[in-house]
Amino acid sequence: MKVENRNIKYPRIEMRTGEVRFILPMNMNHHPIMDKYQSWINDKTQDIEKALKHSAKLKLNSRTQQKLKQIILNIIDKYSDEYGVVVNRIILRDLNSKWASCSSVGKLTFNKLLSGLPDHHIEYIVFHELMHLIERKHSAKYWSLVSEKFKDYKKIEEELISYWFLINKNRKGIK
Repeated sequence: MKVENRNIKYPRIEMRTGEVRFILPMNMNHHPIMDKYQSWINDKTQDIEKALKHSAKLKLNSRTQQKLKQIILNIIDKYSDEYGVVVNRIILRDLNSKWASCSSVGKLTFNKLLSGLPDHHIEYIVFHELMHLIERKHSAKYWSLVSEKFKDYKKIEEELISYWFLINKNRKGIK
């Protein structure tokens, strides 16, 4: 575990790069959060190690941003009528810590790094965001909607962590 000091008010835990980092306010070298969440951190560290090991077995796709956007549009067309959702805007951009996001006004933002994922995983991410237009939070109702089309969503979520590490390790190879 690494401790990093930044100009922040409240401490937090980050796990973006495959290692646990405690982000603490300047001039602070320890905080009770570090002890309080030690068990959770150990569990997450094991999950990360498993994902990193799995990522070595994965292959990345190579597709243009134009092709990615067309795939996303096709998936939205496939599900929007069936679920009665309206997408007002689609944006592709660089996101630092997530695959996609959904605003309350129907704007879907997708990470350009999706271009390296298999089609099935892209479809899952797009569907995941579309379901947020019905149910905003990751509630039981939300996961029930997701599991209607993706019964294996937990496995896909785990694989996406592995792909995240792989893509970020090989970022220069993504178009």
